[in-house]
Amino acid sequence: LVRAQTTPDPVVIPTNAVHFAVGHTETLTLADGAKLGVFQNAFASEADVVWETAVAPFPTIPSGYLQTGSRYHFLAIGPTTFGTASRPLAVALPVGNSLWDRSIWLYTTATATWTKLSSSVNAAGVLINASPKVFEGEVVVLENHALEVGIGSWYCKNHCSARYPKYHGT
Repeated sequence: LVRAQTTPDPVVIPTNAVHFAVGHTETLTLADGAKLGVFQNAFASEADVVWETAVAPFPTIPSGYLQTGSRYHFLAIGPTTFGTASRPLAVALPVGNSLWDRSIWLYTTATATWTKLSSSVNAAGVLINASPKVFEGEVVVLENHALEVGIGSWYCKNHCSARYPKYHGT
């Protein structure tokens, strides 16, 4: 009995990949300001990381949401598990001025599924941040046009009104 021996296809590292050794920390920034942060000890072994504007055909976005800005693709080549970092990866995507509820969504190509990431807009209102927990995916900012977001405050100055004896709102 003779068995054919097969060798695995060699892994091709894209030319735009950045090499990360264990303990290496760096923020990869694209021309439009989109950032991918790779934190110290993010990977259990060495990895090559690609961060780029996505150009592949895109699946239908979740119902009720509208895309704002570009789509971005990230890929970590080489690691099999995340390392000891509590937050191994972070994305910060540019957002325009809007009062609509905005969040970062992750499309995982391996499972063909969308996941809404826990995200927050920074104080200046120019970047939205999230922490993906996968080695590959596409991220995009989506707006929910059924929900507006604003800033509110409650106060009571001097004597409050009879109708609202304790608080006023702005």
